[in-house]
Amino acid sequence: MSQRAISQQAIFVERDGWAYYVTNWQKRFAEGGRPKLVRLSPRHFVRYNELKEKGRSQKTIALLLFKRVPVKVTVLPQPLAAREGKNNDKNNDKASDTRTVTVDITMLTHEQLLSLLQRALRERLPGLRTMPLTELRRLYLAVLELKRGA
Repeated sequence: MSQRAISQQAIFVERDGWAYYVTNWQKRFAEGGRPKLVRLSPRHFVRYNELKEKGRSQKTIALLLFKRVPVKVTVLPQPLAAREGKNNDKNNDKASDTRTVTVDITMLTHEQLLSLLQRALRERLPGLRTMPLTELRRLYLAVLELKRGA
């Protein structure tokens, strides 16, 4: 496999019907250098192709396949400007092995919001895919309010 033909911006390389992961892609983006390739396992190869068919970027695929620290996403319904200056110490629990990332609900994509909603409901509801993004936001906020009240 010729390493000279691999783009400096490549995260995955497809050769001979298989995909290879460029393990040093972040360093190569900044500094260049020779790529270090690792052949994807059959399980990763299937997931790689699924994500690629969905139109995900190489960076997103890499992060989804190889993320090392689980992230717990907390969606706050209020706008970012209203939250400025507030410090939530319960999210800074150092004993936890997960990170909490606060995200404005308006920044989430349809797929991300759908995933959060299904996780909150603990149920896969395929019909939600057809709902408009604004309606998904409203539904998610309503589910959060119900859970807080329960």
